[in-house]
Amino acid sequence: MLYETIEKAISELGGSVFVKLRRSPKDHATQSLSDENPMKIQTVRQLLTLVSHSDRLKEDLNFPHPLILRKWESDVGIEFRCFICNQQLNAVTLQPNQQELSDEDRGLISDQFNSQEIIEVFKEKIGKVLYPHCVVDVGLLMSGDCIKMRIIEINPFGKMAQSGYFSWVIDRDILFEEFSKTGKVCIRFERQ
Repeated sequence: MLYETIEKAISELGGSVFVKLRRSPKDHATQSLSDENPMKIQTVRQLLTLVSHSDRLKEDLNFPHPLILRKWESDVGIEFRCFICNQQLNAVTLQPNQQELSDEDRGLISDQFNSQEIIEVFKEKIGKVLYPHCVVDVGLLMSGDCIKMRIIEINPFGKMAQSGYFSWVIDRDILFEEFSKTGKVCIRFERQ
């Protein structure tokens, strides 16, 4: 019964899905030698293979977490990880596996994350409605001066979530309270 329910959900979502429990299987994606993205799931068999190869998903199975399926998006743009604590966006890091960005693009992206509009979206829509403390992965699609942002996934806030170019220990003050101290979101495009 569960097998058929999952197959039906995959079909209803267009035939390809992104899967997560509490966390996504990014640990397996970085270890895979295949050209095909191992996080793109089209069958229950692929889902079971992914769970058996992802330490993150196997660990998450020890706790009651819902299985989350989202329609697969082949181009999410440039990926960033955003750190929200006490309903406030404090820090953003470029995901380490992303392309190098020009100084001009870095400036546009910094302005975007520090715009009042984006700060309010994170505070009002994600911080208050969903989770006051979380790590949000977003994709930015850039076309000239236009930037579109898409939420990829929401993760628990804390050391269980990878910190990109930040450290949960060394950069604790930045991740927990940067905006309240400086009035700006700290953005890192590379290791400091």
